[in-house]
Amino acid sequence: AAVAAAPGGPPRQRGGGAGPRRMAKAIQVCQSADCSGKGSKVLLKDIEDLCAGTSCEANATTCLNNCGKGPNVEIRIKGKPPKIVHKVEGFKMVDKLLKSELGVEIKKLDKQIGEIKYDARRAKTLQEKNDKLQKAFKLLGGEDAAGTKEPKLTSQLLVVRAREYLEKNAQNAVKDAQRATELWPSGTEAFIVLGLAFEKLGEWAQSLKAADDAVGHGDMWEGLGLQKRMRTKVDQQEAANAKKPAAGEDAEATSAEEEEKLKKEAEEAKKKAELAKKKKAVAEAKKKAEAKKKAEAAAKAAAGEEAARAA
Repeated sequence: AAVAAAPGGPPRQRGGGAGPRRMAKAIQVCQSADCSGKGSKVLLKDIEDLCAGTSCEANATTCLNNCGKGPNVEIRIKGKPPKIVHKVEGFKMVDKLLKSELGVEIKKLDKQIGEIKYDARRAKTLQEKNDKLQKAFKLLGGEDAAGTKEPKLTSQLLVVRAREYLEKNAQNAVKDAQRATELWPSGTEAFIVLGLAFEKLGEWAQSLKAADDAVGHGDMWEGLGLQKRMRTKVDQQEAANAKKPAAGEDAEATSAEEEEKLKKEAEEAKKKAELAKKKKAVAEAKKKAEAKKKAEAAAKAAAGEEAARAA
């Protein structure tokens, strides 16, 4: 790989503000548009996994100003001038780079699983990715047993699978990512993927909590972006919830008004019905009285006629 001298000065900060370096040795992976297009995003994950638990820190950095030569990484060792390594491609090159430049000795099993994960992250199909992950789990004694025997490696494998689930099965992504955080609580990527999965499900508060955990563990690249996004969503949701009681009170008042209106209408209808009933009764009584009067008059007239004939 081509190596270029880099300017001196303090290490670049992840996402613009990761704070001071905690270790004397660090490898920074360029995340510029040019390097990202050459696979630097997944390269960062590969190197982070391999450096976990070692004396070397791995993190993201902004453009290293070597576009066209990537993926580029920057080697930083306290007391030595930093240098940029170009075209970091292939697992064997990553392994060699970590050992020769930073003195990172990767254990045999970690190296075997690391190479499988490297290939799985770049698999062309879901089936190919799953086959490689199953191969890795088998190497660890099966998925169930692996969590007890090798929690860190199992957590890393679950995170790779959880990222694949994000687009089509966020529930499964949550399940894998949650288990990953439990198996290896210091692994930042598991919290990132957990936050992304909750975001897919619209669980803003849960997503924000996961993002907070990721940032708390030092992820200032994906973590800060997710944290900012979810804080906005949570604030909007809280504001909307605050308006609901007022809306409920308005609805309750409107309902009471409508109920009172209906009650009055019912009373008026009842009065009208009673009045109509009284009028009908009076009319019928008058009609009967007139009929009776006519009958009496007719009877009287008939009696008079009968008396006249008799005389």
